[in-house]
Amino acid sequence: MLEEGKIKVEEAVRLLEALEGTEKPVGKAKWLRIRVYEKGKDEPKVKINLPFSLVRLFGRIGKFKERIPSRVQERLKEKGIELDEEGFENLDKLIEEEGGGGRVTIADVVDDEDGEKIEIYIE
Repeated sequence: MLEEGKIKVEEAVRLLEALEGTEKPVGKAKWLRIRVYEKGKDEPKVKINLPFSLVRLFGRIGKFKERIPSRVQERLKEKGIELDEEGFENLDKLIEEEGGGGRVTIADVVDDEDGEKIEIYIE
């Protein structure tokens, strides 16, 4: 329904949480944040914020992995994270172990050729 534009992201997240029985109190949601910086810039040129439950949904239907650059997938693999259902379970464990409710850096990639930097983290 989300892919067809019938519902918005927020509605998809609520539906997913209701189906899984994992609805969380307000203020407890985790967000996947992606930031892309140009060389020498302090402010990102791209900011992406996605509810983590939506990222899990995309992972289950196979729409997430194909959109992630291979160099970022390689960094995730180094941390033992595959972009599939088992990988998301491992990511949940990583968040619990390292996060303590705060920020968990998933990938921090710098392109030496053009100086771009990509940060991916969950908070």
